[in-house]
Amino acid sequence: MDIFRQKYNNYENFNNMFRKIKKYVFNKTFEYNINKKNQYINLSKISLIGGNPNIEEIIKKYSDIVNIQIDKISNDEIEVMIVNINSQITCSIFILDKERKVATIHDLLSDVSCLKQKVNTPIMNKIIKIIIKICKKMEMEYIELSDSSYHTCSQSGIKYRLDTGNTITSGKPYYYKYGFVYKDKSSHKKVIRNTEKIEMTLTKDINIKVIKRILEYHLTIKKKDENIIDKSVKIIEEIYEKNKDKNIGLFMRELKYKSCDIFAIIYIDIYEYLELEDFSHISNLMIMKI
Repeated sequence: MDIFRQKYNNYENFNNMFRKIKKYVFNKTFEYNINKKNQYINLSKISLIGGNPNIEEIIKKYSDIVNIQIDKISNDEIEVMIVNINSQITCSIFILDKERKVATIHDLLSDVSCLKQKVNTPIMNKIIKIIIKICKKMEMEYIELSDSSYHTCSQSGIKYRLDTGNTITSGKPYYYKYGFVYKDKSSHKKVIRNTEKIEMTLTKDINIKVIKRILEYHLTIKKKDENIIDKSVKIIEEIYEKNKDKNIGLFMRELKYKSCDIFAIIYIDIYEYLELEDFSHISNLMIMKI
């Protein structure tokens, strides 16, 4: 793994990515061609190690919008596929276990630099589609995913957890819409109860004064000036008034798309205020049959 370490040591999240794949690669020997060219997906000629035409076909399909690289190390038991952005940060890592026929996804990152152009669908949507298609072509039977992904707000770099953030807008963790479910049955039951609670809650069930107080507190802690605080409060008031008699999920969803920063600042407090059930102390492993 020394060659792998040398290649990725300058990545922003190297320590995190290496920690997550360590259990898969420990004491194993891999084939790795250090002299190969960077395999940019947005080049017209694509050559993945192994020359798998099925994977190349998938990558070419998305080459007009996706701005990432795929690198790979492998042996007889597993393949480690690394999806890169600008040779600086890992957009995703997924492990293909050839014996179990199970793919395990790590480090899914929703980052605007993953894309070459603006699209109507979320960034993560495109990345997950590519991974699922590759896993199918590689004859995997299941995909496993630890639901600890974050979305980064493009203007400020503030992050929010996708499982919690999506629960408060739709009642379910983000990856449920792709067909993933919690492997742990008690976790899945929590999702069902959270969904029911969100569906039954109106925006006006939370007093606007409570929401404003939460926002003002966090902005003050962050030492924002009064002008920024006033502008942020007005954004909240406008969206709240528009959705006052609608479902709380609609209010939080509109806030997320109109002001990702404000959403990321207050979503945890709103989550706790609604007494939604937490997933942080239980297994967050999800699974999908493909």
